[in-house]
Amino acid sequence: MSKYTTEGQRIKQRTYNRRLRTKALEKLGNKCSSPNCRWLNEDGTFGCIDKDLLQVDHVNGDGYKDRQHRRNQDPGVLCRLVLRDFEGRFQLLCANCNWKKRIKNKEDNQCLD
Repeated sequence: MSKYTTEGQRIKQRTYNRRLRTKALEKLGNKCSSPNCRWLNEDGTFGCIDKDLLQVDHVNGDGYKDRQHRRNQDPGVLCRLVLRDFEGRFQLLCANCNWKKRIKNKEDNQCLD
């Protein structure tokens, strides 16, 4: 954000982005999509439901394409892509399952070298 943005505008933008994220998580099921997720919830079920740990994942590992097109844009862009998607390009994974998938499939792992 610009240094000329007021505190009120920043708060409004943060609130808007949180609402977008909540809608995107709801659309994707509010739970880790990996059948191998070993996160144990308080009710005894498996599959992470902690919204702080859930991440939007590109099913086919092609997130680099979206990142190239949205450099220097607001953080709500990915959530808007999820909300507009009807092809099943996205899924929710917990942080652990997302990293396991990235390593296993060698997805965009220049930071792992």
